[in-house]
Amino acid sequence: YSIGKASKMTQIAVLRESSGKVDFINTVDWNEEYQMLRVNYPVDVVTETASCEIQFGHVKRPTHHNTSWDKAKFEVCAHKWADMSDNNGGMALLNDCKYGYKVWDGALDLCLLRSQNCPCEHGDMGVHNFTYSIFPHASDVWSGEVIKEGYMLNYPIDQFVVENNKNESVLPTINIISGTAVIETVKKAEDSDDIIVRLYEAAGGNTVSKIVCTGYKVDSICDILEQKDAQDKIKITDDGAEIDFHAFEIHTILLKKNI
Repeated sequence: YSIGKASKMTQIAVLRESSGKVDFINTVDWNEEYQMLRVNYPVDVVTETASCEIQFGHVKRPTHHNTSWDKAKFEVCAHKWADMSDNNGGMALLNDCKYGYKVWDGALDLCLLRSQNCPCEHGDMGVHNFTYSIFPHASDVWSGEVIKEGYMLNYPIDQFVVENNKNESVLPTINIISGTAVIETVKKAEDSDDIIVRLYEAAGGNTVSKIVCTGYKVDSICDILEQKDAQDKIKITDDGAEIDFHAFEIHTILLKKNI
């Protein structure tokens, strides 16, 4: 359908069997000047703050204009999602590439496109493809699986066939079976064939998370240079490790191949 003076938009709404969120898959041919395209969803909760996801955690933003500082936050940044909740639950507005939110007046509002000519003339002109989602949920952002749904939208699972080759290295299987830590990054070590795993506490509280590995064993906590660091927060077990986290704390661990 047509939007604005000279733009066209195609939108597909998708409700998947395995998820409680609704995805809106969009293609926009944007040809406007000094206009903005946004989505706005009223949320039937009473809260003074909204939760906005950032790297390795989330922060609280005000939903009111009580002070001049609050008024200045007419738009705030969030990465994968912003959420408004009370004790009974709430709703999250997720995205895969749009990060400017309004969280005022009992609504979640997301900027999709704009068409200013300064500092970048015709900056958003052309064809855009993006997805945003609404996700009503019970409880908080952790128990209500907002964090999980944000990852699933931005990093969907890829399936592919790998031919069986006995000469190839076995990749590790890593699972978190308790606690509120999230695996953020898995990579090969810079100076060896070991595996580096970076995790962070995602719910905003102290936790002990248990990690189970196959193919590899947990060796130690390491620093950003992948060198062994203080070990007082990790307990190595036969099948993995138990790691202590403070709220939003980041840990990097080293995995070595089972011999």
